[in-house]
This record gives sequence, structure tokens and C-alpha cells, in this order.
Amino acid sequence: MEQFGQTIRQGHWKLIRGQGGGGHYPKEAEFTAPGASELPGQLYDLKEDVAESHNLYSQHPALVASLTNLLRKIQEDGRSRP
Repeated sequence: MEQFGQTIRQGHWKLIRGQGGGGHYPKEAEFTAPGASELPGQLYDLKEDVAESHNLYSQHPALVASLTNLLRKIQEDGRSRP
């Protein structure tokens, strides 16, 4: 069930599965951090980095796994509200 471009936010953390920003901007306009193409996703601490310019994906593997599992559960349940 590898679907990329999906996003989940929990507290001040935001996980984006895949690269690029998604949304309505064309690919040429998407921001890509240095080395980002080597990573399977993006993780941002919105409390410290509102501009989403510092991808912390590789620095927090446990958090990435936890948010990925939460996103999968939401997908399997078909909703995000209890």
C-alpha cells in the first residue's frame, strides 16, 4: 500500500510521504531541500520551522515510523475521526 504524497500532522510534527509539496503548484515550483531526493519522505517540526525548510526525516526514524503507522491506520479505517 505505498501511496506517496500523503500528509499527516500530529501536534507540531508534519510528515509528508514522498517528495515535493503536493498542492496546486507545478513541479517546477516545488521546493526541494538539499539531499531531499535521497529520502523517501519529509518530516518537519512546525514549532521550530514554519517554512518547512529543514527536513528532519532521517533524524527521527521512530517518529517517522509512528506517524506512518498512524496514517496507515487512518487509511484502513477510512476516516481520521474516532
